[in-house]
Amino acid sequence: MKKYLDQIFYEGLGKTIYLPIEKLINKINNSLFKKRLIIFTKIIYFVVALTIAICLFFYKL
Repeated sequence: MKKYLDQIFYEGLGKTIYLPIEKLINKINNSLFKKRLIIFTKIIYFVVALTIAICLFFYKL
């Protein structure tokens, strides 16, 4: 399962959208805040990617 999740976040759209945000978050020194922020951005990115995939499936853009 981890292999598939890594594929979502680190390939394709995730490489251009998610990775730059993760690099900025990793510069934060507070580890608890950094961990929560990474989880929050992963959830937001996953929802956005899923929405785009569903729209492409149903509307055939």
